[in-house]
Amino acid sequence: MKWILTCLILSFLIQYGLPGKELNLATPDKYPYADLKGGRESYSLAKEKVNEARLYEFYARQADYYMANPDEIPEVIPSYPGLDGAVHGHWGKNNQNNHNDGRWNDGDQGEHFTHVVKGKGFNVLKGICVKLGDGHVLSTCFDPQSLSYRVVWNGWIRFEPHRWGTSRNANVDEKPWFALAKAEMPDAGEYLGLRRFGKRVVFEYRIGRVRVEDEPWATKDAFYRRIDLRDAGKKLSLPCPVMDGSLKVRVVESKGVTSTRWAEGELEIEGAKMNARLIIRVSKERKPAGEAAALAHLKAERKIEKRWKEVLKV
Repeated sequence: MKWILTCLILSFLIQYGLPGKELNLATPDKYPYADLKGGRESYSLAKEKVNEARLYEFYARQADYYMANPDEIPEVIPSYPGLDGAVHGHWGKNNQNNHNDGRWNDGDQGEHFTHVVKGKGFNVLKGICVKLGDGHVLSTCFDPQSLSYRVVWNGWIRFEPHRWGTSRNANVDEKPWFALAKAEMPDAGEYLGLRRFGKRVVFEYRIGRVRVEDEPWATKDAFYRRIDLRDAGKKLSLPCPVMDGSLKVRVVESKGVTSTRWAEGELEIEGAKMNARLIIRVSKERKPAGEAAALAHLKAERKIEKRWKEVLKV
């Protein structure tokens, strides 16, 4: 309660100033370099409604003004007044309450996207969604808090237009292949991060003393994982839950391990040597179409490549 009250007081002081004192802000009514109509010439989106009250190029214009008018330099130079030039209050003219914009759905978000991910029957607080397969045939959501793939589905995430799509989660509307309502972090599990190799996404985590690299991929009929064990281990259990009984989990290739077995939502591995590798498949069909191409992709050398080749103009 004290924390909330403190935040409210600070917000009030920032917006309205200290009692009896005036904040030293460069407002448009006093300083010509803070005029909201200036500095817009080089910005292609300056005429968009959301930017109609935005203050552009403030610091450059302020510096140019005082260099041209040194006799007007005050003892304390006024500070930046805010995105909308302190004209429309703390929230600005176009804020979350009166402006909806769903164009985030139309953009290219790349091969992976992190957000709170929600769908019917599941909620992943720190979900990392990944596009899978040539031409994006499936998607998955990796949960770094449980080291598991919580959902696999046809399609991609959708953003609500409220507050430009940032405040109401990433939504999965399509019916998933499978979805896990809950998942727990394995004993001695630790998420380390992810690596990108062009359009390939590789998750890295540790279970006990064994460091694991886990790369998802797919065809339209199957979900694959290439798992590299960077440390040796006598016995290891990896999360591999699947909630649909019609989907079968199979190890299609293995190297450097004594035995593997899938049971009760876990992949049990014994006798793993350093740099051992497995490729597992989740599918309904015993021999799904396109498997040869999927395996060739997963076994290909990972190369660090430039993903975004376009030059964006502002």
